[in-house]
Amino acid sequence: MSAYNAAEQGAVTLWRNGDCTGYFGRFPANEVASEPEAYTVDDMNEHNMKGDWAHAIMIPQGYSVKLYDDRYLSGSSWVVMNGPYWMSGNDDEEMTCQTLPSGWGDRVSSLEVYRSELGNEARGDWVPLSTHTEGIDYTVSLGWED
Repeated sequence: MSAYNAAEQGAVTLWRNGDCTGYFGRFPANEVASEPEAYTVDDMNEHNMKGDWAHAIMIPQGYSVKLYDDRYLSGSSWVVMNGPYWMSGNDDEEMTCQTLPSGWGDRVSSLEVYRSELGNEARGDWVPLSTHTEGIDYTVSLGWED
């Protein structure tokens, strides 16, 4: 597994074992943030995860995944899972191992990865650098000097 920047293009990781060990497949989101990235069972095989094989998942903050039990993104059964919220106590923003919902182990045959509105929120305090009674002097220079 190699490092990547989830802020630019996150990826969902499916794991064979329920404790996020063993075989895994990583499924990047679409480079266009507003578009989902779809993976059929054939795509899953290319990403090292056989259909009907996953038991756990890791989802980065700000991303969601729609899991299907049909091989080609259809069927009557699907479930949406979301990445962790910022306020979940996971301040280092590491992905957490999530066991697939009850009945979904050995059942995922296709999926869609997409950005969601569930990601990081800015947090902190505004601290004034000066009061409104003080002025700031500055000089603007254009170009360069010889």
